[in-house]
Amino acid sequence: MRHIYVMAALVVAFVLLSGMAANAAPIIGYIVESAGGEAMGVTNPEQRIQKGVDAVLVMIEGTKFEARTNIMGWFWFSDLPDGVYNIAAIKEGYNTVTKQVKVEGRAPANVTIVMNRKKTAPGISGGYGPSEVAIPNAVYVAYAAIAAPGSSSTPGNQMPLPGSNMSTLQFKSALANGANLDNLTGFPTPELRPPGGTGDLQTPVSYYPNNLTVMDPNAPRDMKFVNLNAKPYWMCFDTSGSKLFVSTDSQYLMVIDVSGGNKVVGSIPTGGIVTDMTRGPDGNVYVSVSSATPGVLVISPQTSTAISYLRVKPVRVPDSQPRALAVGTDMVYVAMASSQAGEVLAVSKAGGATVSSCLVGAYPQGIAMTPNGQFLFVANFNSSDVSVISAANMQHLGKIRVGIQPMRIVCNSRGDRVYVTNNGSNCVTVIDGRNGAVIATVNTGKGPMGIGINSAGSRVFVANNKEGTVTVINTDINSAIQTTTATTTSRPFGIAIRP
Repeated sequence: MRHIYVMAALVVAFVLLSGMAANAAPIIGYIVESAGGEAMGVTNPEQRIQKGVDAVLVMIEGTKFEARTNIMGWFWFSDLPDGVYNIAAIKEGYNTVTKQVKVEGRAPANVTIVMNRKKTAPGISGGYGPSEVAIPNAVYVAYAAIAAPGSSSTPGNQMPLPGSNMSTLQFKSALANGANLDNLTGFPTPELRPPGGTGDLQTPVSYYPNNLTVMDPNAPRDMKFVNLNAKPYWMCFDTSGSKLFVSTDSQYLMVIDVSGGNKVVGSIPTGGIVTDMTRGPDGNVYVSVSSATPGVLVISPQTSTAISYLRVKPVRVPDSQPRALAVGTDMVYVAMASSQAGEVLAVSKAGGATVSSCLVGAYPQGIAMTPNGQFLFVANFNSSDVSVISAANMQHLGKIRVGIQPMRIVCNSRGDRVYVTNNGSNCVTVIDGRNGAVIATVNTGKGPMGIGINSAGSRVFVANNKEGTVTVINTDINSAIQTTTATTTSRPFGIAIRP
């Protein structure tokens, strides 16, 4: 029966095309659903991408051409002049897909578009919130479960995580940075934990791996948690500290009502992998998204909905994807990364156009702007340095040597201190934000990744991803003063400090 439908569709298409004028250039398309098998009721692996999707709205961007797919997933357009067209496929319950098609001469342009079903929105289960929801500067840490033995440590739809094995480029950069050869193959961790009373019974992540752990900065050993049924990664508070937006492995953002007892009150689809989140001067939350159509998702905290999507395209680094972002008054600065190169795009908040770009080091993973909007600091993971950019004219001012594999970066409210997590050398580099000088290097736990700083600038909190701990740094003395108990079932990623 299926073959009869296919033949009928082809016959209809042939009849339509044969009736066209001799100079008409058609597009014949087929939209199919990507599936792992059971989701479509298909068990044969060779047939998992064979089912056509009907009733898909197909649009040619910038034109009035529209069509709907038939029961077998076919669509067609006719009378198109020569040119390159962007075709968008839209259907409720599926991620929107765009594909470029070239029309030339009288030969039909054939195109197959694969659509993916949207992920199910995450929710909440069990757990309890902090005993006081109004704790000033409460530190929220996203803990995600470790993959089962024999499986990948990173979900397929989540940002790839850096490994402990260094590339040749990273190794050379480490040597150029004066790294100790004895430390390049191992990750020794200083013993920073005070003897006795380390809070083992107050560390719930061993029992509920996917959760938000809430720390009172005045009593970091006394940790509460919110148990989740999705893996959390990066987070951002709204201006008031009443809402927390959390990225997950399901390509949805959780919306958490912090003032209302840390309850999940909504979800926002992202359409791709969230690589970073930050709050802009306008109060909106900005989310960098890696996908087939990479960009920046802009969210209104008031309505907890997406209000725009700024599509980004690499200018000088082909095939790069967004990895981090910083937001100014008029521009969004997006760090685009490939394994061997990187650039920062200045994207207009108003229209989404890329105004300018600046080349940086290899594989940038973090970016921070000084509060006065003058400088951008970019952590280049694969070249073990930090690029400094003038935000006004997007000029590269120089590079600062830091530790091995720098990941995330934050700046204090005065702009005179910049803190960089070095994932491969288990430390945080402290930089003078006024002149770029390295002030100190502070030892942390293994694999520091996410980082947050309190409003007073007196404490920095570091998520040590490779050992499941959080290190607290006293910025007055540039020294670690506390490291939480290690966990074996999950790893910390992002850190958000409540305003």
